[in-house]
Amino acid sequence: MRLRYVLIFLFMSLTVVIGCGEDAEEVIVVIEKGDVYGTITDKETGDPIGGASVDIGGKVALTDKDGKYAVKEIPLSEEIDIVVTAANHREYKDTISLDQKLLLVNIGLVPVESPSAHILEVLEAFSSDIESLDPNKIPSIQSYLTRDYTVGDNEVTVVGVWSGVIPPSYDELPDTILTIIEKYDKLKFKFVNPDVEFSGNSAKVLMQFEVYAETKPPEPKKWEIVVDGRLDLRKENGDWKIAYWELVSDFKKFEQKPL
Repeated sequence: MRLRYVLIFLFMSLTVVIGCGEDAEEVIVVIEKGDVYGTITDKETGDPIGGASVDIGGKVALTDKDGKYAVKEIPLSEEIDIVVTAANHREYKDTISLDQKLLLVNIGLVPVESPSAHILEVLEAFSSDIESLDPNKIPSIQSYLTRDYTVGDNEVTVVGVWSGVIPPSYDELPDTILTIIEKYDKLKFKFVNPDVEFSGNSAKVLMQFEVYAETKPPEPKKWEIVVDGRLDLRKENGDWKIAYWELVSDFKKFEQKPL
């Protein structure tokens, strides 16, 4: 009986009555929800991580032995906190936008003890600062580059520079970031599955760059860019810095759609 009353209360709480008397209209307010699913992997090896905890908007799921998870019935929102934790890996925090019934979110976790851990942390912080679209982060973003930082001169890298994805030099980085801030309303800028090779105080990182962005009015568009690339880093005063950036393949995806 008590459960029946609770259900009646919940139903009534989602009902809005407009007007009064015989002309009154009853409107049922439905809260739209969606599901988020994906795979949690080790960012260095690419191996799936089983038993990881995925918290999305306060709803928690654990990954299976293949690193797969699904968090269901999440109210749609432009900004939802996501926190992922797993043994022997650093905690991952971010926000996602859920505006559809089904959203794929794959995440790579940085291992705690690894020769590559510091480089992966630099890449994570670098992309996070760019995604913030915060002009106050420009000095921080620039600090991740060496002063003699350069980019490749092949055709696909030139297109990346032209499209505003890649800063052409250390001195021009502030203008590049300001242009991004002025152009985009939302931005996700990810380094996916980085493969690190060390040579003394230098390192070469092969990876996939993924950019998902929404431009501001008057012509809002959604951009999706996927391309393989390379970063060379050099250790300076104990800190890893980006010295070279190159795109190493044709764009796997370079699409824009109107919003």
